[in-house]
Amino acid sequence: MGKGKAPKVCSKNGELPKVGFAHAAGMISFFLPIPPSANHIWRVGRNGVFLSPAAREWRQCADLAATIQSVPRNCYAVPVVVDFEIIHGEGFRRGRDLNNLPKLLFDWLVAWGILIDDSWEYCHAYTIGFGPLEWTAPGNPAVVAVTIYPG
Repeated sequence: MGKGKAPKVCSKNGELPKVGFAHAAGMISFFLPIPPSANHIWRVGRNGVFLSPAAREWRQCADLAATIQSVPRNCYAVPVVVDFEIIHGEGFRRGRDLNNLPKLLFDWLVAWGILIDDSWEYCHAYTIGFGPLEWTAPGNPAVVAVTIYPG
């Protein structure tokens, strides 16, 4: 990753998407780049299973986006509900399987410290869907709006 540039997974030209952060009454909301499919997260080598280069690059970009948005760490020690809303843009193939999207997002939420664990004990429900098309602007990268609230 070059100095001052985000990984290419953030956008075609390597610049960060416009991002925001909000929280109210125990809820947090922020944006992350679209992760690679669960089919492309892991690789097998002589030394075992490891994260693919695309997954490592996405994690770097997600960390950078969270840092820019001041996404807090160590948020929830109680059960939560998580909503993932895809905002259309460059880098998202409409024919993609939605069920392959949450794995890396949940792993990141745990690694960042927002969730203690992504088991049923801490995550009582999650939804995944598409945001309004009017949120889409030509040339912007696709992002996932993540909203988490006690549940």
